[in-house]
Amino acid sequence: MRTEKSKTSVPDFMIQIVHLEGPRRGQIDELHKERISVGRNPDSDVCFPKDLRIISRRHAEILNLGGRFLLRNLSKNGCLVNGKPTQIKYLQQGDIFTFAEGGPKARFQYVRHVPAPVEVELPQAANASITIQLGFNIKAVQRSAVSLGSATGCDFVISHAHVLAKHAQLSVRSGEYFLRDLSLTQATLLNGRPVVNEVLLQNKDVIGLGKEGPQLLYLGSGCFAEVRARMLPRIRKGLPPEAM
Repeated sequence: MRTEKSKTSVPDFMIQIVHLEGPRRGQIDELHKERISVGRNPDSDVCFPKDLRIISRRHAEILNLGGRFLLRNLSKNGCLVNGKPTQIKYLQQGDIFTFAEGGPKARFQYVRHVPAPVEVELPQAANASITIQLGFNIKAVQRSAVSLGSATGCDFVISHAHVLAKHAQLSVRSGEYFLRDLSLTQATLLNGRPVVNEVLLQNKDVIGLGKEGPQLLYLGSGCFAEVRARMLPRIRKGLPPEAM
């Protein structure tokens, strides 16, 4: 009598590569694949400019092995994880890797991937992820609405002189993301203008937490990254933020 082997359930994850230093600083790659390629080759999943010679055409790969993530170096220029050279290593949430000594630096992040249902229902919003990068820190929260402010009770605590205790709220409904001011003084800005009512966010919108506070660039799919004010004109034109 022949028996069939049962298939092992593989956890379903969305991998995020948050670029911290280099020509792609401030950008986030979101990838839902079992194998992720890194390099200068145009078909790479994490692709670097072709003139960045310190990066090989096929520099590295990240493998999703049943919910464990393995980094393999494929380049003679090497890879570093948390400052230590490595050829092959299992990655942990928040690990910092550098592609070649002195090369671009990025942060490894993953969240459980929830496929969108055919019909949009309220439970979907509860599983949506809102991710914010501030400096070298990144945090993802799976909730339909999150608060930003300097108070310890906020979902995203931002310590800055111009950020109020409860400053702003980000929310998601039916796959679309919205911004609301919580300051009661119109201290939340969208593309330089005060937010009066709840507003729908579009790609490359810039949220200002006060006129001199942090600037958050909306990258789409619930992802936000801090940017410097001087980078904004080039970002809106689709140019690399480092080329200033």
